Amino acid sequence: MNNLDSNNKVNWMNCFSVAAVWFGTHVGGGFAMGTQTVNFYSKYGWTALIMPAMAMLLLGIVFYYAYNFARLTKTYDYRGYIEKFYHPYDKFFATILDIAFIVFMCVPVGASLAGGATVLQTTFGVPYLLGAVIITAVFFISAIFGVKFIAKLSTVLTVVILITLLSIAFLGINLHFGQISEILANQKISEGFSFKDAFINVFVYAAFQASIAPMISVAGIIKNKKEVKATAAMGIIINATALTIMAVLLLGWLPDIIKNPLPVLTVVKELNKPILFWFYVIALLAAYLSTASTFLFAVGLRYKNAKFFNKLSKENIFNKKPEIRTYVVIFLSLVYCLIVSLGGLMPIILIGQKAMGYSYLFLIIIPHLIIGPKKCRALELKEDKTKQTSAEEAAY
Repeated sequence: MNNLDSNNKVNWMNCFSVAAVWFGTHVGGGFAMGTQTVNFYSKYGWTALIMPAMAMLLLGIVFYYAYNFARLTKTYDYRGYIEKFYHPYDKFFATILDIAFIVFMCVPVGASLAGGATVLQTTFGVPYLLGAVIITAVFFISAIFGVKFIAKLSTVLTVVILITLLSIAFLGINLHFGQISEILANQKISEGFSFKDAFINVFVYAAFQASIAPMISVAGIIKNKKEVKATAAMGIIINATALTIMAVLLLGWLPDIIKNPLPVLTVVKELNKPILFWFYVIALLAAYLSTASTFLFAVGLRYKNAKFFNKLSKENIFNKKPEIRTYVVIFLSLVYCLIVSLGGLMPIILIGQKAMGYSYLFLIIIPHLIIGPKKCRALELKEDKTKQTSAEEAAY
């Protein structure tokens, strides 16, 4: 009985660490800069008060089933997860999702590379290309350290990012409180935009954030269903709160902010607080790092066992030292994302994110909402039966 009780205890630090990985993945270039927040929420006026929470609630339900399925099947690599979750249609979905994963991986990582290079260029005068190479090297080093490092890194970075962005939001909302309150009180929507478009963006935004690979890659530290629930709840609260506050903040700078590539930086400069400016630069770089490292680690985990490596001789260095496979996969992924990042941040956010969103809506969101409950329930019944049998055997 004591053993069963211990199995149902919640390790809150582990739950927060996994939720922090979700936030760290979410809070990349577009979010911390404010670009994607404006594009999906703020430019639609008062709806910015409710749509972010709706998107994060939808995403949290999807991740709840993803965390739970990964825990129940002890499957934390992307390919293995697809094969089990989408069975008996896993071959079709595996092929399509692999293609989508490879194509769209450049969106979050490329945006982080482009954003990081832009920060180094505008703040320190580092040439864009050199800055991109420096950021690439930092991302590579952080991504190869493994799941525990990624979880701890995301935990620390989440705290730094949250404190900084909330400080900016508090001061910024206070500065433009009149305009913000007027938009919310009178339910104003910016000219040329509609409530319908804002509502559709709930699904598109949740979908382009629904990259399962980074989420399940760190789910191994979640030990029971209570921890799955706690992790999903924490993730929803943290992400919805931060996203809503930032979306509401940027209402104060409408309509000029709609075409501004660096909206939050504009807010910070207007606040005229040098210390906050430097904290924001650090938080911005931290946001890029947290997003890129989780995605790149997931890519390494997914492709380190690719069939190509298995065809090599046993004496080959890739078979003698399997960890080198991960390093090579991460490095090649970074080169690919670096090339994409040379096109700049705005095209990635304005075009790449929406294309990714519509694709993942049908490939990830809808299947997890339909298949997830049924599959997880069947596995939970099996898990409960196993626990009961173990308890009966222990009693004798």
